[in-house]
Amino acid sequence: MHIQTWSWKDYKKLQDIMYNRKIVTFLMVLATSLYTCQVSAQSKDGTPFAKYGLGLMHNNSFNPNAAMGGLGATYHSPDATNFENPATLAETQLASFEVGIYGYTGKRKTNTGSVGIGSAGLDYLAMAFPVIRNHWGFGAALLPFSTKNSFAIDSISFDDQKGVSMIENDGHLYNFIFSNGFKYKEYSLGFNIGYLFGNLTSNNLTYALDKDLMDAFGNTGWNNSTLLAKAFIFQAGAHYNKAFKYGADNKKQLNLTLGLTGAPSLRLGKRSSFDENISVIDNQYLIGKSENQSYKDYLNDLLTLNPSAFDTLSIVSNKADYIKIPGYIQAGIMLSDSVRWMAGFDFRYQPWSQFNGYDNTAEFMQNSWRIGIGGEFLPSLSPNKGLFSRLKYRLGFNYERTNLNLASNSINEFGINVGFGIPIVIRLFDEFNTRMYVYAFNLSVEAGSRGTLQNNLIRENYAKLKLGINLNANWFQKRKYY
Repeated sequence: MHIQTWSWKDYKKLQDIMYNRKIVTFLMVLATSLYTCQVSAQSKDGTPFAKYGLGLMHNNSFNPNAAMGGLGATYHSPDATNFENPATLAETQLASFEVGIYGYTGKRKTNTGSVGIGSAGLDYLAMAFPVIRNHWGFGAALLPFSTKNSFAIDSISFDDQKGVSMIENDGHLYNFIFSNGFKYKEYSLGFNIGYLFGNLTSNNLTYALDKDLMDAFGNTGWNNSTLLAKAFIFQAGAHYNKAFKYGADNKKQLNLTLGLTGAPSLRLGKRSSFDENISVIDNQYLIGKSENQSYKDYLNDLLTLNPSAFDTLSIVSNKADYIKIPGYIQAGIMLSDSVRWMAGFDFRYQPWSQFNGYDNTAEFMQNSWRIGIGGEFLPSLSPNKGLFSRLKYRLGFNYERTNLNLASNSINEFGINVGFGIPIVIRLFDEFNTRMYVYAFNLSVEAGSRGTLQNNLIRENYAKLKLGINLNANWFQKRKYY
């Protein structure tokens, strides 16, 4: 009878396999769960600044470069992805699957008081891998484009009678992109081809008051509109990375990186559509609505169950609505010393004054710009050092003049970012049985503020926690066991 004995190397091999399977299973369960609950989680992420135009616009910074102030034009790493500049994908060395999640808390302030705000949800899903190492990289990602969640109540008067106007906006636009990056010597070019999809809804209800309460015997006017967006998006980028030797023995290396990326203006045309319904409802049907239920859900359910409760005045269906989204340009510069440190500057400009919208809010738009400054530091390259010496420490600052100008005040936003990358050891299964560090977990905290209290406007102060989980592997390699 032969009894097989296992060496320490065999146990480590089995441990590696089981560890990778656990990570894959964990990420798949996490991504599925977060994607399922994304809409419900983000529906609470309301802000009054999202009521204008297409809502609150998102940038496509992943966790590592977001922690450095959003260095999207230049950031690149062999074990991370950057879809803000598709040219950087050419330097992808390992296949990766990445999930980003976020949670934030804060206060919304006015001149008369404040209220707590907070939410959590899925930030992005992405995958990338090298087709030809150091020459061609490919990636795909699902990214948020804009969020239009807001709720506002205004007092109105008509015929010497007081009333209330409530506007509830809801909806999300997403961008599903395919990306390619190509590299020749120090030069890289790349492009993203994306598909923009989603819907934005607005519910405007107006009713008269009876002693500061809804008149139970009156009627409410309901204006419901929905934009269904479908369009293709194109984005291109360029990257220049030059290494310089320095020092007494020319063994030190300094890298200069220049990045440029941008997109032309976009028109939502025939593929997109606009629906509008203007109706009158007996107030008795609205008194029973619970506070936790949105008007969008409540009224649509009521319309399905009891259509006779509505007196329809006007219907517009599948109207082609031509919306112009302005293009943008983004540029940056970065200096780095191998993988020990990097520092850079990023600038983005977008002429939102050219926006042509569907909700008559274009008058509140202005040209926007954003700057980001930040860097990263790795204390030691030695595998024998402790964990804190192997962490990548990140720090960044960003300031933005957003695309909104309200009551003659530019709505500005700034944030201070602190983060770090946590390494794990992966096995490449190549002919050298190589093991290497990759930064699979990236955690960051952003403290920021948006808006102003001038002219009775609103300011939001928040703290946002972001987590990026990046699974790396060496695909398309024949495994060899020793």
